[in-house]
Amino acid sequence: MFGYLISTGDLLSEEQFKIYKSYYCGLCHGIRDGFGEIPRLALAYDMTFLILVLSSLYEPETTSARGRCLPHPFKEHSFASNAFTSYAASMNVYLAWLNCLDDWEDERKLAGKLESEILKKHALRVEEKYPEKCALIKKELAALSKLESDENSGIDACADTFGRIMAGIFAVYDDRWQRYLYDFGLALGRFIYIMDAVCDLKKDMETGNFNPLKKLYGPDAKAEDLKAMLEMLLGDCVRSLDYLPLVENTDIINNILCAGVWLKFYKAFGAERNPTGAGSV
Repeated sequence: MFGYLISTGDLLSEEQFKIYKSYYCGLCHGIRDGFGEIPRLALAYDMTFLILVLSSLYEPETTSARGRCLPHPFKEHSFASNAFTSYAASMNVYLAWLNCLDDWEDERKLAGKLESEILKKHALRVEEKYPEKCALIKKELAALSKLESDENSGIDACADTFGRIMAGIFAVYDDRWQRYLYDFGLALGRFIYIMDAVCDLKKDMETGNFNPLKKLYGPDAKAEDLKAMLEMLLGDCVRSLDYLPLVENTDIINNILCAGVWLKFYKAFGAERNPTGAGSV
């Protein structure tokens, strides 16, 4: 369920896209600094969104620099980092490790087995640094795995379980904003889980893999019906975010939340995006 929290670059100004890329590159550097070169291969755009939201809310001191790196050795680029970069890097590595384990255990993908072994020692370090976060993630993923082993499991139970993972990751501190970040993470996690189920529906109907939407929509699911359901869920995300007094980079955050999250949907259903970012089906 990676790859949904990504920007739609053509809807950002040149300056906004540079800022977005600088946080993404900062995350990449954060993974390198914390875990070495190889775990950088697990880099995902999703945790950049986490950094942007937390940075906009808490306004930590952010440092910017320019340099080259192993993936891009010939061209200098900007990268930004702050107090949340290391945290997001740790969550990125930990979730990537668990995702690789899931690929191996569920589908016996050899690549998942090999990648999980590479990331294991780094994931154990994350568990030492963030024991409560990691315990929550593992607990909810185990519950989700159990639900997905039962064809009768409902979409709400599955989505709520994944939602609690995202809620725990976003509610980084025990402070006045914890409740609001938790609610936003919960709504976002529910949306991502169901969006992933929507995008995989056709494939899962063919392969027989678990998908809680099969009984609700079946093989004749219409894109417009699925999109209407997703728009309702996304509305919950937007309303939850409105309770947070975000300061910086709100245009980038809104771009990801209201436009970027639809990119895989468009690809799965052959839909076209109109100039405002909304899909047409």
